[in-house]
Amino acid sequence: MTRGKWVRANRCLWVVMSLLGAGVAYGADDGGYRTFTGKDGRTLRARITEYNRAKNEIRIERPAGKTVWVSPGIFAECDHAYISEWIEADRFLSPRSLNLNLDKKSSTGSQGKEIIHYEISLRNSSGRDMENVQIEYRYFLQLSSSRFSISKPKRMISGVVKAGSLDDGRTATVRTATAIDFEEFTKEYTSTYNDQYGVSHETKSKAESVGHCEVQGIWIRIQGPDVDGKPTYRELCHPESLSAAVRWNDEERVPMEEDFTFWKSSQPDKNIMSLEEIRKRGKAKDEAEYKEWMMLVEEQLRLEPGKEEMSTLESGFRVFYEPSYDEYGSQASVVGFNCLRRGLYSEAVYWLEIQLKSLCSANPPANLAKHFSPGPVRQKLANIYACGDDASVRNGAKAVSYAKTELDNDEKNENLMDLMARAYAANGQFDLAVKMQKNAIDRYQRTRGKQETDRTLIAYNKRLELYESGTAYVETDARNL
Repeated sequence: MTRGKWVRANRCLWVVMSLLGAGVAYGADDGGYRTFTGKDGRTLRARITEYNRAKNEIRIERPAGKTVWVSPGIFAECDHAYISEWIEADRFLSPRSLNLNLDKKSSTGSQGKEIIHYEISLRNSSGRDMENVQIEYRYFLQLSSSRFSISKPKRMISGVVKAGSLDDGRTATVRTATAIDFEEFTKEYTSTYNDQYGVSHETKSKAESVGHCEVQGIWIRIQGPDVDGKPTYRELCHPESLSAAVRWNDEERVPMEEDFTFWKSSQPDKNIMSLEEIRKRGKAKDEAEYKEWMMLVEEQLRLEPGKEEMSTLESGFRVFYEPSYDEYGSQASVVGFNCLRRGLYSEAVYWLEIQLKSLCSANPPANLAKHFSPGPVRQKLANIYACGDDASVRNGAKAVSYAKTELDNDEKNENLMDLMARAYAANGQFDLAVKMQKNAIDRYQRTRGKQETDRTLIAYNKRLELYESGTAYVETDARNL
């Protein structure tokens, strides 16, 4: 495209002229045309497209496309200031005066991440020194996710680099900050826990893709002198097609550092949401937004928050939790069990009670009934109320009520007998606790054998000794409840 070719912007901004791959923006929405006045008083609708320094002539173009070279002196005094400003800007805008080049650099980081930055080279051939050259740049990113919905998948990161003074004839090279093109995975980790009978178990998580970030390209802009009170710009995109796909002024963008719905999971260290961030969201407007929220909570839990961080997440979950969107109390269960793992007993029973209520009122189809039975949740609550390591949470009466309901449904289950004994002891009913514990031991020996080294049998007998001495059993490791 020739230097005199103007392309009208379609967003009511400045007009952009393409110059050997470098964009030039100046003029107004009328395509840069203005009304010039000759010394004889006649007017002419035209625009300036080029300046010849050797001959001190400007080339003007009429709306119909006809061009002519003229001396600036043919115009009236009222146009001289504008022409002088245009000539000064042309010194900056012309690639023959200020040459720009973009060079993409990349390297491979951990987990296959591509670390990208750009080198920007500038050569000043304008015939005079340039002061305080400053380059603004914007990376444009495209996000996708298989774990949760991203309502605004396009992101933009902006930055500024300073080239400083650029003497005539000198070349300078500056570089942008980095952007990362990556696929994000959950962390792989192995955890072990002991069940209520002292048996050790090991679980392994598999890494899975949670999203991908693609760097679409970069757009740089250098602001030049004003022409008729309007700024001029040199612009360059890599790839060149980027300007057709994105906007420089993207008013709806979410700055990367504030967008915790995606970016915080990509940090090398844990970065758990603050309660202030959570409260900004408030209640979900609809079920779709609620599901997005819940997937965010699950993503945060994968960062393995500590006890205080889990307490913050739990407080935030109370802000936006909506029971009507939580079929069978599954999401309440996720938060409840994560609280229990970290010793947050009162928070755990709060959410597990919500799940129990939901399951008791649910009517799942026959093929799902066994997966959504209230029994396991009731047993878990009975255990916490009976022997959780938090005196303010222990409640013998509730423990007895829940344990009895479960034992009535399966009277020959020695594990439930053991649970019933714990509940009786927590309620101060030690005679019943001793009797029930002996029943559990007897049942276990008849069905499993009498090995004295059996860890479950050893645990049963130790609890029996506690009840016989009038002492309730307390489990100090929440993971064993």
